[in-house]
Amino acid sequence: MKKFSFFWTFLFVITMLKAQSVSDTDFSSLESNYKAKINNSTNDQSALEALGDLYGTHGKWEYASEIYKQLLELDYDNADYHFKYGGVLGMMAKEGSKLKAFSLIVKVKKAFTKAESLDPKHWQVQWAQVEFYTQLPTILGGSIEKALIHAERLEQLSRINGFFCKSIYL
Repeated sequence: MKKFSFFWTFLFVITMLKAQSVSDTDFSSLESNYKAKINNSTNDQSALEALGDLYGTHGKWEYASEIYKQLLELDYDNADYHFKYGGVLGMMAKEGSKLKAFSLIVKVKKAFTKAESLDPKHWQVQWAQVEFYTQLPTILGGSIEKALIHAERLEQLSRINGFFCKSIYL
């Protein structure tokens, strides 16, 4: 029975996420709206963050990284900005050339570590670090032991997320 309800819950969540995705035409109008807001007020952090999130959800990692870098210049002590910046850099490393990935790995680690130090209860950072350390080759610092440490921290913050994370990655 538990497997059955988990399956339907999982299917529901996936369906809802797909329903919320933005089409390409909506992307263009949202992008121009956010850019207009930013042009009116260059320090509008909510518009900048929304634009960065929009780029990130559409796989435009370079654009998203530039936006999050601007946000970090405006508010360096924001854990979410470090988390998002590290995540975007991680995706750039994963999908880009291997040579570029080497230079980005250090920045990803630094961004995640800073986000964790700013907000130790930021469960998304813990989850991202589990994924990061399990996918990173051992020679570059990847480690199941490091991932397990973050999975344990995640479980302390959210038991259900900790269990899911462990079941997926470890």
